[in-house]
Amino acid sequence: MTSRWTTAVLDIDLPGGWAVARSRDGFLCDDNGALFPREWLKRQDLSILTEHGIGHLDGEPVYLLELSHPSDVPGCNWKGLRAFMLEGDHTLYKVLGYAAQIGTWAREHRFCGNCGQAMHQVPRERCTASPAIYAATRVFRRA
Repeated sequence: MTSRWTTAVLDIDLPGGWAVARSRDGFLCDDNGALFPREWLKRQDLSILTEHGIGHLDGEPVYLLELSHPSDVPGCNWKGLRAFMLEGDHTLYKVLGYAAQIGTWAREHRFCGNCGQAMHQVPRERCTASPAIYAATRVFRRA
């Protein structure tokens, strides 16, 4: 038996897939749930702080849009993670729980503790680095 949900680091430059949007008010959802076509969600008036490819659900890529603040989207509302747990869809709860972990990490580690510069996501890795450290790391990896 294969798992419906597997975590992965996905390239955010690739198009398509599903996405969830998370703000301090929880996850954006509508009558169909919290997963939205990614391209549609990115066309909404959302304050995207960061985007992360977080895994695959039933073989389809899933991305997180971490927002700086909640926005009104027609036909949608915001719901906390606990409410999804109580609804009983364990797989969706696992997806959203993982998204919440990645979103919290991304939100709370936006600046370098050493130099104070804004951190940038390292392509194809679940990490961020300040520009100076990232440049030094790239040079180091080539050696």
